[in-house]
Amino acid sequence: GWTSMAAIPQAGTMAPGIMTGTATGADTLTFTNAVTSIAASWCLIWFSGAASPSSVTIGATKARKASPAETTTITCPPITVTGACLVLAIAGDRTEASTPTWAGSAPACWVPQDSAAGTITTVSVATQQTTDSATQTATCTYPNPQANNGIGWQIGIPGVA
Repeated sequence: GWTSMAAIPQAGTMAPGIMTGTATGADTLTFTNAVTSIAASWCLIWFSGAASPSSVTIGATKARKASPAETTTITCPPITVTGACLVLAIAGDRTEASTPTWAGSAPACWVPQDSAAGTITTVSVATQQTTDSATQTATCTYPNPQANNGIGWQIGIPGVA
């Protein structure tokens, strides 16, 4: 089964969530949005070899408008992990402005998602391998300035090499 791991605070009109689970063979995931008047975007990240979902470390979030306020960046605060972990820095942004393709450096993923409401939700994911340490602060720079819809955090996943 799949479990909601943490209540991520809403940032503007964005309400992120984190779910973890263990797949056994073929697995079907169905996501529903309880509020039909808003557009929903999803980013699924699937790993093999991860430890149990309960051992995932979820760090603090940083909303774009939280102090210090940001307009073109989203900060993913550092976390401290124990053992060998794959760490994901995840940043989400939503804008009505045109969003170009990713111009950053690897390893990273830039996933613009057009929604029916005319806004674009962009999820950026950067990775880092680490063992028994604090991660670095990750900062994602977006091409369009805005002050509200953006949030970032880091997740440590033990056992993923």
